[in-house]
Amino acid sequence: MKNKITILTILSSILPLVSCGSSDVITSNINNLRNGFLLSGEVTQTRYAATGYGNDHGYSFSKDTEETNKYNVNVGFQSNGINAYTKTSTQEFDGETYVIEDYLYFADEEGLTYKKELNYQNKIDKNYSINLSSSSFTYNGFYNFFSIIGKEDLIKDEEFKAYDRYQLDITKAGIIANNLLYSLNSGFASKVKEAYFRLSKNKFSEFHIEMEPYYYADTSTGYFYKIYNKAIFNITKQGSYKVDDITPISKKNNTKLEKAIKTINNNFKLTTEINVTEQTTNKVTVSYKDFYFDSKSIYVHNYDDKLKSNPDPLTDYYLSADDNGKLYSYKYDSESKTYNKSVTDEYPSLYQGKYYYEDYLPIISNISSDLFTLDSSDKNLYINEEGTSSCLNKCFYIPLSPYRTADALNFSKYEVKLNDENIDYIKLYFSYLNYDGEIRSGYYKLNFDNIGNTSNPATL
Repeated sequence: MKNKITILTILSSILPLVSCGSSDVITSNINNLRNGFLLSGEVTQTRYAATGYGNDHGYSFSKDTEETNKYNVNVGFQSNGINAYTKTSTQEFDGETYVIEDYLYFADEEGLTYKKELNYQNKIDKNYSINLSSSSFTYNGFYNFFSIIGKEDLIKDEEFKAYDRYQLDITKAGIIANNLLYSLNSGFASKVKEAYFRLSKNKFSEFHIEMEPYYYADTSTGYFYKIYNKAIFNITKQGSYKVDDITPISKKNNTKLEKAIKTINNNFKLTTEINVTEQTTNKVTVSYKDFYFDSKSIYVHNYDDKLKSNPDPLTDYYLSADDNGKLYSYKYDSESKTYNKSVTDEYPSLYQGKYYYEDYLPIISNISSDLFTLDSSDKNLYINEEGTSSCLNKCFYIPLSPYRTADALNFSKYEVKLNDENIDYIKLYFSYLNYDGEIRSGYYKLNFDNIGNTSNPATL
C-alpha cells in the first residue's frame, strides 16, 4: 500500500469573520450539532511532480496528475448523555480495501479518555492507556468540534448562487481540519484555503475543506511534489448520533467446549508445531517446541523432526525458581552429569530471574466459550467469533518472551478441535508483514497432553 502523508494544520492568525445571513438558522444548527452528528465523505489527495525550475515555489510542475489518493472517512460525535468519538478511514488499492483508522473512544465522568475492549472472559474492560492529561478527551482531539464554533465564525457567501453556503473562519477550520485529517497520509503540514457548510432546508448538510498546496520532497525517490488536499463530507444524524457500542458476545451454550478448556490446569505437556510460509519465496518451514510444565519448573525441547521428539539433555534446558520464586535456566553438564544454572541461547541473561512460573502459563481455563462458534461442517470444531481476535491474542500460547515471538503477536484466527470432551488440538493462525517487508503467514498447532501428570524430564 502506498505511503500515507499525515495532514497537520498550521493555524492562520486572521481576525474572525463577522456573521451575516440568518442568525437564527446558524444558531439552531450549531446548538443541534453540538448534541452529535455523523460526517461521511471522501478525502482526496492529488500530487503533481516537479518537472523543472520555475516560479511556483521555485519549481515548475507537471499538469498531469502524478498520483491521487482517496480515503473514505466517517467521523461521529455523540455528545448527548455521554461523550463519544468514532472514526473510520479506508482506502481502496489494487481492488482491496485497507483500513487506515478505526477508533472508538469515550470520556468518563472526569473527562478521561478510554476505549471499551472485550476481554477473553467475554466482559467489557475500560482501557485508559491513551490518557495524556487529566482532561484528555479534549486534549487528544476527541471532542465535538461544533463546541468551538460560534455564530460569529460563519458568514454567508452572498456571491455564490447555486445554494446557500456559509464560510467558516479559517482559524477554526484549521483546528477542525487537524482533527479530521491528521492521521491520513504521512508527514506534512498545510494551511486551510477554504472551508464552508452547505445549507439545505435550514440544515447544514455538507462540510467542505480545501487545503493550501503543500510542497514535499520524497527522500526515497528524490522527487519533489506539489500536493493538494480537499474533503467533502455529508452531515447526517444532527443532534441524534449514537455510536455503535461494544457489548459482550451473546450466550451460545457451548457446553462441551467449556468443559474441555477448563481441564487445562498448571501441569501439562505442550507440543507446538510451528508451520511458516514465507510468501515472497513460497518457502515452508516446520519446527516443533515441547514445554513440560510440572507445576513448578518448565522443561524446553526444540526440534525440527518428529523423530527427535524425545527429550535430549545435550540440547535442552529447563527453567526453575530460586527462593524468591523467580525463574532461572539450567543446562546439562556432560562431565558432572548434572544440571547447573546457566544462560542459554534461547533464554539469555535478559530473562534470568525476571518471571515467575505462573507468568508463562498459557491463559486457557478462564476463556469464555461464548467467544467461539461451532463450525457448521464439523460438530467438534469451534472457530472464534468475528471481532474477538484481539482479546484472544494473549491466550492459548505462552504469553511472554522469548517464546512469544512476532508470529505469536499476530495471531488472528483461532480453532479449537475437540475429541469427545477433551481438546484434540488448537490452531492459531497468523499473517503479517515482517521487518524485511515480507509477508509471513502460517499457524501454530498446539497439543496438550499428560494434563495433571507431567514431570520434568531432567528430574526423572
